[in-house]
This record gives sequence, structure tokens and C-alpha cells, in this order.
Amino acid sequence: MREMDIPPHIIRWSASFLKGRQAKVRVNSKSSPLMLFHRGVPQGTVLGPLMFIIVMNALSKRLSPVPLLFHGFFADDPTLAVRHIRKDIINSTLQQGLNIVDEWSTNYFMDINLDKTKYTLFGTTNPHPLSLKLRGIPVGPEKAPELLGITFQNYRGMSTHAVKTRQRMNFRFASAQWPRLSTPSPDAVRGFSPFLGEQKDSQQKHPKKAVGQKKFRCRGSNPGLAGESRLF
Repeated sequence: MREMDIPPHIIRWSASFLKGRQAKVRVNSKSSPLMLFHRGVPQGTVLGPLMFIIVMNALSKRLSPVPLLFHGFFADDPTLAVRHIRKDIINSTLQQGLNIVDEWSTNYFMDINLDKTKYTLFGTTNPHPLSLKLRGIPVGPEKAPELLGITFQNYRGMSTHAVKTRQRMNFRFASAQWPRLSTPSPDAVRGFSPFLGEQKDSQQKHPKKAVGQKKFRCRGSNPGLAGESRLF
């Protein structure tokens, strides 16, 4: 906060806000002893998100000087990106960024989820992977990573995201058009949609006459999003 030229009285006030924080866990009628917290930002407070942004800003300042390296944050999820035609330059630049993230997380007592740390090489079908490591553990590839609800592909557009979006739309559209009845009776169907009732009567009276139909197709049973992944 001093590096950001924040007034000293606001810094002292913020430090006082973070000192002496205690908490306990309660399960049914039993409670744990009070614990004193020396790290972290209180969740559910007005200043909590702002203080966390200040902490993440320190990482942004360390990543900015790296040539060819782009970075972005969504809360505590960082994304590193490099654009170049040579794979060795992409590899070395990303590795430099990962080293900075590793050093910063150690200094600020922040844990890194190594299982969700993945990389994607866009615009190529080259089977040879990158050799990236974080805390001595190899970073694995991800062909179709998901970032902020959008599924990306390493090659040829975004057809995977389009298919998933179409499945969710079909599922929700069908759910909105049809009530949750286990065994709907003909009267219930006719009462729900007069058009369907009129169509059925019209077909019975004029079996050879073509009548317009409405179809609601559900192509996916699970409207949820796919597994979470991160781009590095």
C-alpha cells in the first residue's frame, strides 16, 4: 500500500482492521476454541475484495516487465499468455512467468492449486508438448480449457463451446416449455398447450391434412458446465 502512495492514515486504519481477528467453528452444539488469524482477508466484508486486489496488484507489477508475456486476473485465478511463432520462446517466456508466480505465492503465503494449473498451445496440432514446471512438478496440457465459462480449443475455432452452449440452451428451453409431470394426462397436456390440443383434434378430423408441428429437442441431460481448468 505504501508503494501505491496510499495515505498513511488509511494504511494504519487498514492494518488495525486486520489485526486481532478471531474465529471459531461450530458444529451443532459444539464449538472449537477461538483461533487468532494472522493472514488472509476477511470474507464478506466491504474492504475484503479491495484488499485482495491490492495483493494481486503486487503480482501484476512483477509480471508486467517480462517481454512477450500477457497476464490477466479474475479474482484469484491468473492467466498467462504468450504469442509467438517459435515454441521455444513460448516455453521460456511462460516458464519465466510461472517462476514469478511461484516466488510471489511463497512471499505472500498463497497456495497454488497445481492440479488446476494447465497450459494450452493454440493454433497448432503439434503433438510435442511444452516443458513447463511449477514448484518442480510438470504442468500438463489441456486441449479444451475453460476460462470464465468459455470453452476454448487449441485448433479450429470454438466448436466445442458452441456444442455445449447449444446443449444447455436446448435443455433449458425444453424445461421451460414442458411442466415437470411424471405421467401427464391428455387433459393436462391440452390445458398446458392449447395448440397441441387443437393440433391433435385437427389430425383426428383430417388425418391426411398436413398440420404444423412444434418440436422441442433436448440434447443434453446435464446443463452444468464442464470441469474447471486454467490457462498457463
